[in-house]
Amino acid sequence: MTTGIDGDPGAQPQRTMLSWHRTVLAVTMGALVASMTAQRLGHPVLSGLAALAAIAGLGGALRRLRYWQPTASSRWSVLVQVTVAVMVLSVIGAALAVANILDTLNP
Repeated sequence: MTTGIDGDPGAQPQRTMLSWHRTVLAVTMGALVASMTAQRLGHPVLSGLAALAAIAGLGGALRRLRYWQPTASSRWSVLVQVTVAVMVLSVIGAALAVANILDTLNP
């Protein structure tokens, strides 16, 4: 019997939440790699911002995982966190690429 997303009494909401948290953890690792790359390329501000983004993403994921409840609002908050984490990592990556291009053009 199919009851829809909101009426699923099984473990599907919890599995979905865990998969979104895995995505946040992967983005956190990407931010840490971006931080180390920025540090090696001589951009300490970008490195610090990426490290702060990684810490914020990890802290938010752990907090939401600890207090998660199978309600509709908690599921949307995880999705919002994933979206923000991916967007922040994209901005950091783009800023790192632009900074590296500018350094290459102006040695």
